[in-house]
Amino acid sequence: MQSAPASPRFPTSETIVPDTPVRPDTKSGPVTVMDDEGCGPPLREDDKKDIVARCVAEILRILDQRNER
Repeated sequence: MQSAPASPRFPTSETIVPDTPVRPDTKSGPVTVMDDEGCGPPLREDDKKDIVARCVAEILRILDQRNER
């Protein structure tokens, strides 16, 4: 019987490459994400809250699944 492949949303042993370019920053740490100018309009406050609410709901769902095991 084959095991199910890892979920693409939560890679386990893969190398994760960031979507945004990074550059060294000698002042505050090893790597800083560069500005994302030109990537569309800024998110509205309501959109930000909606994204956070969906992420929190997904995290809670995953934790509940783990607790059921």
